[in-house]
Amino acid sequence: MRKIEYNVSSGKSIDRKYFFITISLILLFSILSFYIGFSRVTITNHNLKEKVDKKNYYNDEQRKIDGKEKLFGERIEKIKVKWNSRVNFANTVIKVKIFPFIKYLEYFEEILPAMVQINDIFLDSGMKGEVILSVSSYSTDKLYELYRKLIGHNLVIVSENENSGVYRSKLKVTLKK
Repeated sequence: MRKIEYNVSSGKSIDRKYFFITISLILLFSILSFYIGFSRVTITNHNLKEKVDKKNYYNDEQRKIDGKEKLFGERIEKIKVKWNSRVNFANTVIKVKIFPFIKYLEYFEEILPAMVQINDIFLDSGMKGEVILSVSSYSTDKLYELYRKLIGHNLVIVSENENSGVYRSKLKVTLKK
């Protein structure tokens, strides 16, 4: 290793111009770095303060909503009770007034003889229970068999005709619920 010796008293003087320029640049760089760091810290603090204020605002709003939740829950329960009673009332009214279309169709399916078909059916949904049928068959005997089954239901034969061996009949019957 080599030893370096420098003796200041040996007459060498410090270059003051170079020294002051160096110190000035170091001082300027330090001030600039301090200014940039301080401005960034200030901006960050400002942003954090805004975010904290927003968070506090939203927390306050959430507390208000939570406070009203109980009130709204009570109101909703009151409305549910009212509507449940109305719905139950409407359902009972519907059950009382319902016209049993399916039962009538099942009844006709049970009594309809073989080789007789229903072409048109009109079910009156009123209290009368009138049903208008348009039936057809290749056999008059099968039509008469259907007439015998429907005679107990106030059978009215509105029209009968024959076309190319097909017998058509329009009937009116009254079925009770």
